[in-house]
Amino acid sequence: MKDVDDSDYHYLLHLFSEVEKGDDYMDGADFIKQFLSADDLKILEERG
Repeated sequence: MKDVDDSDYHYLLHLFSEVEKGDDYMDGADFIKQFLSADDLKILEERG
């Protein structure tokens, strides 16, 4: 995956603030994180 910067992450977080998954609602951050690699998650946590 290309380098994800904070503005990309926050834009997607806003865009997917609440995503329906079955009968449950999933937090936007959790929804986005399921598509990121372990390295990308580590980078985001370090910036966070």
